[in-house]
Amino acid sequence: MKLNKTPAYLGLGAIALIGGALPFANAGDQTVKMCLFYDRPSGHARSDPIISQECAADHVHTFYGPRNFHPNTDYKDLITTPPKFSTSPFKENQSLYWHPSIYQVATAGDGTETFTRVSNLYSSPYYRWDTTATPRPEAFPPRFRMISANTDPGANKGGEMGANMFTECCNLPNGEEDCESWNQLFFPRKSCAFLGIAFNMPTCWNGETGDTNNHKDHMAFTLDGTVAGACPKGFNRRLPQIQIFVRIMNYKGNKYRYQLSDGNDDKWHVDFLGGWKKGKLEEIIDGCEPADPEDTGFNPPCGCTEFLTPMKKVARTMCDDDVKRLMIDEATDVTKSLPRGTCTNPNEIEKSWKKLNKKLFKCKNGGSCKEYPEDNFFLNYSKQQNCMWLKKQKKRKRKNICKKRTGTGGFDPRIVCPVTCQSCD
Repeated sequence: MKLNKTPAYLGLGAIALIGGALPFANAGDQTVKMCLFYDRPSGHARSDPIISQECAADHVHTFYGPRNFHPNTDYKDLITTPPKFSTSPFKENQSLYWHPSIYQVATAGDGTETFTRVSNLYSSPYYRWDTTATPRPEAFPPRFRMISANTDPGANKGGEMGANMFTECCNLPNGEEDCESWNQLFFPRKSCAFLGIAFNMPTCWNGETGDTNNHKDHMAFTLDGTVAGACPKGFNRRLPQIQIFVRIMNYKGNKYRYQLSDGNDDKWHVDFLGGWKKGKLEEIIDGCEPADPEDTGFNPPCGCTEFLTPMKKVARTMCDDDVKRLMIDEATDVTKSLPRGTCTNPNEIEKSWKKLNKKLFKCKNGGSCKEYPEDNFFLNYSKQQNCMWLKKQKKRKRKNICKKRTGTGGFDPRIVCPVTCQSCD
């Protein structure tokens, strides 16, 4: 299925979710969308603060938000995180979002496999709500958490492609986006400029915070899958819809097989642990009007960030050595087998801090630093170059070539070519 084309220079906010004009995008009449763009994860670890605060999780996760992703992490830890230790683009939101880590799998001639974690990820939580819906949406309460999967009841309808999940493989001919899409998790065996994975979490709520059940049963999808649709019996309250969108930059499906840290390549789940400043999300829901009164379907223009305080600089991705020293002592970046097993060795390292501080972190740079000579970035709004070209320009002592900010989100030089630009996250 081919999606609409969009200029690549518009960045993640415009190109991540371009299906707003599709005929089955059937949300309410006053849908509002708030876009929170994360240009890097906060880290990767076999941790899951929702499932277990006492030991390692079953599989490795990739986190966005505070560097507080030790298994023993709770709501208080998040809301007291100094914003400079978070990859959140706004001070008032220190929520933690995570999903199974994604791995490239290379198979040698003798059949042995090497799993390399994908770290060049670019993500956004999109919040959607419609204040004309009944029940009316309200903010996430303190200590709220949820886990949601594309196999959950009701997840197979709604969204912008007839389901609450889609994958898209996008290329950028002449600076224009051209995508092939699937309404499921799918890792195609071909390459593309980026592979996007999007999933909408449920919005109907029974009033529980999710800390005493299986972290799922307090939430349900609307009956028709839309943002403002009717809720099932027993779910008489409504929360904003969170859509987690993840992009794998310079996806190389023609060279590698891809799979998740839990062994799946067709099942996807995401976790959310709320960390909003008290009263701020209520203020946004009550005060933010649709950005375009004539475009209020499932995918209206981004808005509402005028209520938030932007970060001038977000934290780097927590390096693997610091994760191993402070949380779970195991390698997750390159392995011969996927680290698996709930509460299996290595044991969780006891949490050594009450509040994040700079003395905790020993690495000067952040996490994995990898690039390919042929990877493309945008030199300007239309012209593309690759890391090999960039390396030659640096040898010629061309100044500030790595510092260009072209407004192309994950396609800026320092993100695509971190080794050459010495900008490792």
